[in-house]
Amino acid sequence: MKKIFILLLTSILLIMLVSCSNNDSNNKGITYTGESENWKATIVNKISKDSNNADYVLRIEYKGNLDDLKNVHQIDYSFQYGQTEIKRSETRPNGLPTDKSIVYKDTGQINVDSINKQTKIPFKIKWDNRSEECELEFK
Repeated sequence: MKKIFILLLTSILLIMLVSCSNNDSNNKGITYTGESENWKATIVNKISKDSNNADYVLRIEYKGNLDDLKNVHQIDYSFQYGQTEIKRSETRPNGLPTDKSIVYKDTGQINVDSINKQTKIPFKIKWDNRSEECELEFK
């Protein structure tokens, strides 16, 4: 009886393990990251094998003292992703938030054909009459 119980328990655990690994293989992710003197940008792609598009999340973080941003009212950024150039602007009348490191989070979709580990994504950011550029690379 004890052998049957152990065999049954082992079988159930094996089925659960295979099931979880199959779900992970249907959704893969590619992350690009890059830094300039004052900023760090990261793009995380969630690619589904069942679709020709990938959802992405862009996170922009200020690396310096966040109090430096309290009088900054607008940030403009752009990046070239595959064949698409994406440009965004964020305006805050009372200044940018200084209580957290993530300044802006952007989401969207990109064609999977534009995504690969060799891709380098040019990223530009402008704030307070300053600008910086960097390339986001696969990590």
